[in-house]
Amino acid sequence: MNPQILYDIFEKAGKARASGKDVIKLNVGEPEQSPPKELFKAIEKSLKSGRTTYGSASGDPNLRELLAKEHGIKPENVLIGPGSKFLIFATLKLLSKTKGKIIIPLPAWSAFSLMFKDLGINNIHYLKTTEKNNWQINISDLEKVVRGSIIITNPNNPTSTLFDYASILKICKRNRIKIIKDCAYQDLTFYEIKNKVDLENTIEIHSFSKKFCMTGFRIGYMLANSTIVSALTKFMQITISNVPLFIQDGAYHLLKTNKSFPRKVASVYKKRVEVIGKILTDNNVTFVKPNAGFYIFANIGRPSEKLCLELIDKGVAFVPGTAFGPYPNYIRISLTEDENRLKKGINILIKNLN
Repeated sequence: MNPQILYDIFEKAGKARASGKDVIKLNVGEPEQSPPKELFKAIEKSLKSGRTTYGSASGDPNLRELLAKEHGIKPENVLIGPGSKFLIFATLKLLSKTKGKIIIPLPAWSAFSLMFKDLGINNIHYLKTTEKNNWQINISDLEKVVRGSIIITNPNNPTSTLFDYASILKICKRNRIKIIKDCAYQDLTFYEIKNKVDLENTIEIHSFSKKFCMTGFRIGYMLANSTIVSALTKFMQITISNVPLFIQDGAYHLLKTNKSFPRKVASVYKKRVEVIGKILTDNNVTFVKPNAGFYIFANIGRPSEKLCLELIDKGVAFVPGTAFGPYPNYIRISLTEDENRLKKGINILIKNLN
């Protein structure tokens, strides 16, 4: 495993682009679409009205109330934070003081392992999944763990598959395992899924970055029991103070007026999965067909880490599988460039595999 390489490649590709080189960015989980225009109007209106002061560390009451209504819970169970990454870090910091292992299915988002290292968390139990098993968690392996926490991204990053969440929840309830559920891609599924919040066993962490293309605005939210929300509100008070009120106002406005926007974003990536998937399949590159989002986790049949670094100089950036676990022959492909550039980037990859 080499989780740091995801960020090393981001920096190398960024420097190459800054120097004038055209690098096709198939390494970044960032929608290339712009947010709805209404967002900017709402933020401008908020700024002009003086919403530039401190606010509650738990989030603006109007936004918390709207999110609570959307998820069928109470406002006291909602916490607004500066992006899901910070909220996940804060949650892990809180849970690191409790007993039991922290379980993580692999492959997994690189930041998780780096957070564990930064927080000095060593009691980690890895659950390796495989392409052969459609990247699903082996429930019998999970059943062997009693007490602790499990952190999952559902739909998964990097595979874009959906876990059998009902089975996972059942085992976790029985074995006293707290679920930290990263829902960053939940609104970009290719078909509708039912999402009932379970505050007793689950901490859900959501993002505005993917579904509303708001990556640089840094806003996300947590759904949890009131004890956890209260504890993390105190952590917010001594760290970031609060997410800027005008950013929260913009998010509030989009939730009220642009509910269909995430479905439009998802439809773009569903089409790209078909187009790029066919090219990969025709060239004997295997993968499990994504259920959501904009990643393909592909088996290229050879070590990928050195290749990914070399390909930046040839005009395209990918992330090797080692960033997400012991998957040296895999790469993560982000479908976040337009179709022509995607095809060009994939053709560069295929050419260098032959």
